[in-house]
Amino acid sequence: MGTRAWMLVAAVLGMSGVALGAYQAHGLQKLLDEQAELDTATKQKRLDNCATAVRYQLIHAVAILGLSALCVQVRSRMFGVIGSLWLLGTVAFSGPLYLYSIGGWNGLVHAVPLGGLAMMIGWLVLGVTACVLKLPSSQQDTNATAG
Repeated sequence: MGTRAWMLVAAVLGMSGVALGAYQAHGLQKLLDEQAELDTATKQKRLDNCATAVRYQLIHAVAILGLSALCVQVRSRMFGVIGSLWLLGTVAFSGPLYLYSIGGWNGLVHAVPLGGLAMMIGWLVLGVTACVLKLPSSQQDTNATAG
């Protein structure tokens, strides 16, 4: 995907993350309170899971936005790999947490750690890419040449 596509992904993740965060803060408690069969610990777990999903989604929305800005400056196929891992990881991590938190459905709960793993691999690939990426001389890290 190109810069514009990654910006759009960041925008969608950011907007929906804020919306879901607002719902978690203002509406989810009411929904859970209406479900008399849920005990207090289960309600709190669902609220906490939703907050975690929102946090990771928003962090990766900002990360993808930063990646899109980097794509303008430096060309590397690895940025597509990184963005794809972060997007896949965010969907696989946050999505099932939302389904459980809001709807009580835990059918995809096993995808959550895989989503987290995809996000971590994305960050690892970013680190490796930073170490091996050839930058134009005007963009080299000044600390590396100050030696």
